[in-house]
Amino acid sequence: MPLPTFAPRAVTLGDGRVFVIGGFTSDGYTNSTAFYDPATAAWTSGPPMSFVRVLPDATTLADGRVLVTGGFTNDDQQTSVASAELFDPRTNSWSSAREASIGHTLGIAKRLQDGRVLVAGGADANANPTLLARADIYDPITNSWHPANPMSIARVYFAGGLLVDGSVIVAGGLGPDFEILQTAELYDSQRDIWIAQSLSAPRAAIAGAVVGDRFVVAGGLAKREPFEMLSADPPAIEGVPGSPAAVTLSAAGSGDPENDPLTFTWTEGTNTLARTVDPTRTSTVGLAVGVHNITLTVDDGFGGVSTATVAVDVQDATAPLHALIAGLAAENASLTAQNQQLQQELAASQQTIADAVSTIQANLRASFDDPSFTIPGGTPQTQLQALVQAVVQLSKACRQHLYKNLGGQKNLDDDDR
Repeated sequence: MPLPTFAPRAVTLGDGRVFVIGGFTSDGYTNSTAFYDPATAAWTSGPPMSFVRVLPDATTLADGRVLVTGGFTNDDQQTSVASAELFDPRTNSWSSAREASIGHTLGIAKRLQDGRVLVAGGADANANPTLLARADIYDPITNSWHPANPMSIARVYFAGGLLVDGSVIVAGGLGPDFEILQTAELYDSQRDIWIAQSLSAPRAAIAGAVVGDRFVVAGGLAKREPFEMLSADPPAIEGVPGSPAAVTLSAAGSGDPENDPLTFTWTEGTNTLARTVDPTRTSTVGLAVGVHNITLTVDDGFGGVSTATVAVDVQDATAPLHALIAGLAAENASLTAQNQQLQQELAASQQTIADAVSTIQANLRASFDDPSFTIPGGTPQTQLQALVQAVVQLSKACRQHLYKNLGGQKNLDDDDR
C-alpha cells in the first residue's frame, strides 16, 4: 500500500480493482484512499475523502459508485460520522451524499436487491459508546435516508450478508452489555420486519459469507464461562457482639479463559457486600456474629458469569469470658455465704467467751472477796489471758490459805510448781 494503514475498509469496484479507504496511520486518523489492481499487482493512491474515518462501511451501488458511511472520527468521543460520501470510479472523484440521522460504525451496510442500502447496528462512538439496534435505509435514486424497523437487540462486531431470497441476515456480535450473542435475525425488506434466528453457539467479531443459498460464519470470540474460587480468610472469625468482625474475602483463584478483566461481586442474600474489578480481587467487609452464606459472582463483561458460595462463621469471642465471669460470680457467692456463716459462728464464739468471762469474773470476785475485781477489757483473747492469770493467782492464794490453816509453813512462791 502507498501508506501503511490499520482498520481501513476495502470494497471491490466494477472493474475488478480493490478500493481501500480510511483507517489509522502513523499520523493518526486518515481520509486517504488507495487502489489495488490485481491485474498488475500494483498499488496506486486515490483521492482523499472529505472526512477522516476509521472502520467505515463501503457499499458498491448498482451504478458502480461507492457509498461510504460511518467510521469513527478524531474528535474527543471518536464519534461515528453521520455524513455520507459517494465515490465515482469513472471520474475518480468524491461527492457528498445526504447525511444520515446517526452514524453507524461496526455495523453492516448491505445493498438490497432493489438497489437501496440497509445500514444497521453498530455504535455511535468509540469512547463511551451506545450500541445501536437502529436500522436506516439509503435510497441512491432520491439521495435520501429513511428509518427502517430496528433489530430486536443492539449489536456490534457481528456478521451480515444478503441472501439469495433478498433478505439480509445479521448474526452474533456483542450485545448492549457487551455480552457475546448467539442470536441472529433476518431482515425482510419487502415487509420491513426482522425475524428471529439463532446461531449454534455464541460468537462475536466473526467472519460471514454467503455461499450459495447459505450463510456461513467462522472464527470470532466464543463465549466461555469464567471460573471462580471463593475463599474467606480465615473461615471462622472471632468478633465482638455489637461490633462487626473484619472479614477479608478473596477471589484470588478466579480466572477467565479469554483473560478478560473480571468483575467480582460478593453478596449475602439480596445485600451486596462488596464489588471489585481486576486487578483487585480481595475485599474486607464487616460481618456480625453468626454464620453468613456469601456468594461470589464473577463476570467477564461479555455475558460470561459464574458463581460460588462459602459459609463464613463469625464466632463470639466474648463467650468464653462470659462463662468465666459466671463461674467467678458463682464462686464469689459461695465464698460470701461461707464468710457470713463464719462471721456468725465467730460472733457466737465471742459471745460464749464473753459470757464465760463474766461468770468467772463474778466467781473470782466472790473468791477474792473483792467486789472491785475486774478482768481487763479487750479482745476475747486478751480477756482469756487475764482470766488465766487471775485463776493462777487464785490458785496460789488458795494453796497458801490451806497451808496456813493446816500448819504448813512452806511459801508457795518457793514451791517448785
